[in-house]
Amino acid sequence: MSALAGTLVRLAFKGARVVPRIHDLLGYAATRTRLRLVAADAVVSWPCTLLAPENIRIGPNTSINSGAWLDGQGGITIGANCVASHELLVISTNHNIDAPTALPWDDRLDFRPVTIGDNVWLGARVTILPGTTIGDGAIIGAGSLVNGSIPALAIAAGNPARVIRSRDVAEYETLVRTNRIRLMNRDRLLLGINRFVERFCQ
Repeated sequence: MSALAGTLVRLAFKGARVVPRIHDLLGYAATRTRLRLVAADAVVSWPCTLLAPENIRIGPNTSINSGAWLDGQGGITIGANCVASHELLVISTNHNIDAPTALPWDDRLDFRPVTIGDNVWLGARVTILPGTTIGDGAIIGAGSLVNGSIPALAIAAGNPARVIRSRDVAEYETLVRTNRIRLMNRDRLLLGINRFVERFCQ
């Protein structure tokens, strides 16, 4: 029943959605009111942790799976048509260690925005550190630690993430030009309906 409740909540609310389990509806309501910069058809699956969600921008047709931790204190921008697998960790803030006034750190914070382009695929348990930029069409392998800049169309993996190879430029541009974009959240809704039918209509 909780999957059905999550589907109904997605359909009932206009604008950005955090898809909850039924017993998390109060947390959902409190978080959703602060997600003002997220496209109407973007989905962040519950459970998730969003710090400073008012500083998090998520583009249309982007899907972030359950277990995400997004630290928006320094600002996070995620483009259109992106997909992040389970337990994504994005950090945009760090404690000060340069001439600190206390150990292990002092009260000062270092805010550095994270920018993720369009059509990016982030594998499970990817960690993205403050100040990171990931270019359009990049793919980041599961379990990777990303710091610095990943170029557009790069396929990167590891700790720290290194570029393994690049996607085919002509192929990518053709897919974008002909609008061959996977509709992530429509597909998720259809999958949820199919599972509901299989469970309750046997």
